Amino acid sequence: MKSRDQLAPESLLLSDYLCFAVYSANLAFGKAYKPIL
Repeated sequence: MKSRDQLAPESLLLSDYLCFAVYSANLAFGKAYKPIL
């Protein structure tokens, strides 16, 4: 049985991609709304 610390590389890549996507979206919204704020 695998421990929780040993995740599959695919899941790490997917989580990194999702994290980057959320970060990029947040940055884009921040740049778009900065003149309004």
